[in-house]
Amino acid sequence: MLLKEYCKIKKKSIRQIALNTGIPYSTLNDLINQKTDYNRASFGMICAIADELEISIDELRKMLSEESHTDTEKNPRYSIIVRNKRYYIDIEGSGREYLCKVNPVTTFSIEDIAFWKYRDHMTQKKMEELDAIYFNAQR
Repeated sequence: MLLKEYCKIKKKSIRQIALNTGIPYSTLNDLINQKTDYNRASFGMICAIADELEISIDELRKMLSEESHTDTEKNPRYSIIVRNKRYYIDIEGSGREYLCKVNPVTTFSIEDIAFWKYRDHMTQKKMEELDAIYFNAQR
């Protein structure tokens, strides 16, 4: 089922979801109407939408992934590590970063949490590269 259809079933408009979650209407509208790849959404935004619609993060991810037409990172290079009741992500070439504590909720969705962290990391890395290119062009 697509997220747009699910919203109709739950009788929740995009505007209502936006008001209740604090997510800008245009951002939410673009996500629901497939104008934005859901992988670009922050983890906090995904959690807020899932809470508002009273579904799990995995259910929301499945609805959004059915809508998504782009999959730019088919083979991400990271691994999930558990140390001292905490999850960490080990990103190839960048080291280890803390994700969250181990509990039933995070264990259920740790793959998604790690993937979003990886995407955020890669986005930051690309932004740094673009900044360097811009800085060198200004010289």
